[in-house]
Amino acid sequence: IASCLVGSEMCIRDRVRTSEINKLKTGIVDLLSLKAANLIPEISLTAKVYLSGEVKNKYTIQGITLTKGAKQAIESAGGKIQEVKEV
Repeated sequence: IASCLVGSEMCIRDRVRTSEINKLKTGIVDLLSLKAANLIPEISLTAKVYLSGEVKNKYTIQGITLTKGAKQAIESAGGKIQEVKEV
């Protein structure tokens, strides 16, 4: 777990390896699915996926940041990245 200060607010950011998302039972990777699979704690407010291991399935990433390598690995496996637009 990495904590950070953003302005005057505290945030909890967790790291997830590409190999760990293979444990998900869903094709959607977001904060809720990562928490449900116990890959990140319930208190996490954000998460970032890092390239470490093979991506074995097609995943849709929603609202999670990725490293450049993780993004390439997910897209190469047929997955896609959906950016969240803030209102």
